[in-house]
Amino acid sequence: MFLQWTLEAKKWQLLLKPIAPISMRTALSAIFRGISFSIATPNRMGEFAGRILFLPNGKRLAGTSLTFIGNFAQLIVTLLFASASLFVIEPFFVATNSSPILSKLTFLFQCTIPLLTLTCLVIYFKLGSVFEYLFSFSFMQKVKSSLLLLEQLPVHILLRVLFLSILRFCIFIFQYFLLFQLTKVSVSLFDTTVTISVMFLWLAILPTIAFLELGVRWQFALILLGGLSSNRLGISIAVTAIWFINLIVPSLLGVFSVFRVNRESPSLSDQKL
Repeated sequence: MFLQWTLEAKKWQLLLKPIAPISMRTALSAIFRGISFSIATPNRMGEFAGRILFLPNGKRLAGTSLTFIGNFAQLIVTLLFASASLFVIEPFFVATNSSPILSKLTFLFQCTIPLLTLTCLVIYFKLGSVFEYLFSFSFMQKVKSSLLLLEQLPVHILLRVLFLSILRFCIFIFQYFLLFQLTKVSVSLFDTTVTISVMFLWLAILPTIAFLELGVRWQFALILLGGLSSNRLGISIAVTAIWFINLIVPSLLGVFSVFRVNRESPSLSDQKL
């Protein structure tokens, strides 16, 4: 758990460096606060509020936008892995579930997700042009000074953030693989990568509330892995353990962090590297 959230904190630290240099400890604290704020909001939208809690008022709008960029990089990685996985996933579950809807949905995703991935990559690496276009609208002039930095984000930072997102995704996959081995679910690392990548895609598309999405994860995992293992109990236990380790535990740490921030309110100048 801590390794993958450390990578997320490193992304946040890297993105924030031009406006508010922070230590890894502060970055981790912000990440956990974001999780605690997001747990009861659709598709974890509350994460933005939790992360920028410690930033000065003048930096919060830019901090929100930088959080979006970091999350966008993670979404791109999910789309990349899912795009490849969709072309080998169908034999895994269509034959065993014999569902024409799943077959048609998979075909639709095979046609659209690679194109969406390419579009997102272009937008990601052309953020300067995107923000330059947005700033041309009159209603954006009021916030232009706060967001001008986003127009100037260098490519090497975007590449590092994307690389960290890839590492984080791989850790997610390996977590599932280890839990499947512990719960006696006989699936290979390749099969785990393919099925869980598609599950992450489905979760990204479907509007859910993190605290209540456990049942949805069960259903998705059973559909995708049902043709590979008959150990339905083991699959459900593994999915539950991942959900608890990666969501509930850090959200509790985030609640503690919020109370600590309210008591101490440290200044950013004391947190610089």
